[in-house]
Amino acid sequence: MNKYIKICFVILLLIFSQKMGAGIQVNIKYTGDNPSVPKLTRKIINKNFKRYKNFIGLDQDLNMLCLIARNNKEFIEYLGHETPKWLAGVMDYRENRIVLKSPKFKSISHEQYENTIKHELVHFIQNAVVPLSITPNWFDEGIAEYLAKNYNIHSQIILSRALNQEKLISIKELNVAITPNRTKNQLAYAESASLIDFLLIAYGEEVIQTIFNHLKKGSTFSRAWSSATGMEYQYLDFHWRKYLKKRYKWIFLLDFKYLIWLIMPVLLVIGYIIKKITNREIINEWEEESEKQENKVDPAQEFLETPDHIDLPDKYD
Repeated sequence: MNKYIKICFVILLLIFSQKMGAGIQVNIKYTGDNPSVPKLTRKIINKNFKRYKNFIGLDQDLNMLCLIARNNKEFIEYLGHETPKWLAGVMDYRENRIVLKSPKFKSISHEQYENTIKHELVHFIQNAVVPLSITPNWFDEGIAEYLAKNYNIHSQIILSRALNQEKLISIKELNVAITPNRTKNQLAYAESASLIDFLLIAYGEEVIQTIFNHLKKGSTFSRAWSSATGMEYQYLDFHWRKYLKKRYKWIFLLDFKYLIWLIMPVLLVIGYIIKKITNREIINEWEEESEKQENKVDPAQEFLETPDHIDLPDKYD
């Protein structure tokens, strides 16, 4: 009897786990003295995990190791090599772990720390579905930027400026490498995210999982892309640039320094109109004062105009 109860219990557990979907167990290593750091890290991961795994198509439980470095020396020790100072975190896919700089770093803001966790979490989940080593760098970084919602107006302005200056990086050469050249990296991140944006607008969110499914069956990325979209991979650069010109051609004008030049003529016109109105009002006031002065009677003139014959009292006769 007990045997049947155990079997029923196991079956119920399996059914329950399937309904709950894939989960994540987060193991954090932090040697700092602020207990709120690992607590915040775990909260951000748990908050975003469900949305990311549904988008990517994760169907298994994960165990994540997250290392939080309290200083730059520790960060380098974890990675085994030096990195640019601006880098806030890395998905170490060879060791299948995330390495982060603590928000206690002077250069790391709370917002950047949260965005980095979300970005690297996407990499971690994707690596569990399809190894990051078999997908193009722009595809990996684009998905991470898109899901972490780092593809904002600032990124779009960078993209628009490069588009108009004809400085876009071709897809063939596009690689978000960890280099000291942060400006180039920002453009690479923006381009990668725009490619995913283009892909989702054209084919819908389900196309990402379709590509992953083809990759899991052994297809190369170019074949997986063609099978999922119906577009030959070699023509992606052409259609993507066409999309950029249509959507991001004038976004660079939202940059503050360009807004100043756009607003300046308007301000000058408004200033001219205000000055003209003010001058008109001053002239009107002068004219009114002049009319008042002309109509005012001078007391001396009034005395001179007194009649010659004046009746005096009797005592003066």
